Amino acid sequence: FMTHRLDVIMLFLKDNDETWHKTITNNPYSYYPVCGGTADDISGVLSTRDYLLLDDHSRSNVMKNAVCEAQFVPESVKADVLLKQMKTGRNGFALVIDEYGGFTGVITMYDLLEAIIGDIDAKGSGSLLIEKTTHAGELLVNGAAPLDKLAAALDVKLPVDEYDTFAGFVLGLLGKVPEDGEQTEIEFDGLLIKVLEVKDHRLERGLVMKKDSGLIQ
Repeated sequence: FMTHRLDVIMLFLKDNDETWHKTITNNPYSYYPVCGGTADDISGVLSTRDYLLLDDHSRSNVMKNAVCEAQFVPESVKADVLLKQMKTGRNGFALVIDEYGGFTGVITMYDLLEAIIGDIDAKGSGSLLIEKTTHAGELLVNGAAPLDKLAAALDVKLPVDEYDTFAGFVLGLLGKVPEDGEQTEIEFDGLLIKVLEVKDHRLERGLVMKKDSGLIQ
């Protein structure tokens, strides 16, 4: 589920500032590897957001304020381990290397979550993915339910800028991918979240309750 190196757009130190600017503004990506002579010589990662916030796009200023240290992970890294690393380090972009240290591709938090919970964009609007139970303040939620829809249904604030789906949100809280059949509980800002069903390492269903609903203490 990574993007292969042949499909990765990179910034080379030998290119001038104008070339960098055109590459960054003409493409839709949030991060770009910064390389020396070859694609295997990666010196950092440029954040498009940080770059666009700069008034001075001179190379020295960009390298100082928009380029951070690259995060490298081996091809053999497990999805749950990488998810935890990204969550802990608040870095949603990693460079994948092979056993010889060669650059093979990149992977983002979005790629990782999509691989775990399925095609995020193909799950529908969420209208049938959130169901009320017989108890007030309690919802049965499909893993693919859009997080903003869940926040609206519960009338609470959830980190919709960080996560697209309920499953992505729960995996982010857990910091790991639950095992098939595993059931667990977590709390978040006045909510109790119960993981009900995990299948093929995908969070299929969960139950969300407001702690002030009277159903739980």
